Amino acid sequence: MRIISRGHATGAGDPGFNLVCCSVSTLMYTLAEAGDQMDINASVAADDGFMDVTFTPRPAKAYEADMIFRTIISGLLALASQYPDYIHIRKEYE
Repeated sequence: MRIISRGHATGAGDPGFNLVCCSVSTLMYTLAEAGDQMDINASVAADDGFMDVTFTPRPAKAYEADMIFRTIISGLLALASQYPDYIHIRKEYE
């Protein structure tokens, strides 16, 4: 399970005060923190305008990992619906 966030929502506000960027960042950091708190094997890579969160849960934690991901994806989809000029979601399957 993996979510990658790339880029900034330029034009949606001043750097540091851009609510769209802040919202996406908050959801991504929530995903990473939830993985840590739920003892799910999570790896996180972050840089300016980039975040990659990957879960490789043990079978006993697969349900929890799936629910966390679905919750974060729901939030990202809601933001994309509300701010289509600034958020674009692309689904990829492995």
